[in-house]
Amino acid sequence: MFVQMKTYLDDRLKNWAMYLKKLPAPEPLPDEHCRSIEHRFLAESGDVWEEHQEKVFVDFKDGEIVESIVTQLNNDLKKVIKARFISFPHLHAKDAARKIKMSEQQFETLLAIARQKILLKLEPL
Repeated sequence: MFVQMKTYLDDRLKNWAMYLKKLPAPEPLPDEHCRSIEHRFLAESGDVWEEHQEKVFVDFKDGEIVESIVTQLNNDLKKVIKARFISFPHLHAKDAARKIKMSEQQFETLLAIARQKILLKLEPL
């Protein structure tokens, strides 16, 4: 039961992270390439075909719901959730904690508290 709830919550938080990444960027947009002519260089790589990649579906309605819940958390909990699911999702907890200048134990504790608070607000929905 606990494992199912954790994966359910993790799936919703991952969807929330993708939702935030799909939102339009704030203006003005920075340059996507250098200003010199070198950005036009194409390396000769022969016949290279991109493999077919499945498109990731983002549930925007669910992303908005989770975003409204996350914005109600205090700053430390927001910082931990953002680090785990948006800024450093690929890092181990110890490394993500170090990036936000926090001990691993404090990071794990705050992450568990944040997950619990989010889950409690999601349950009635």
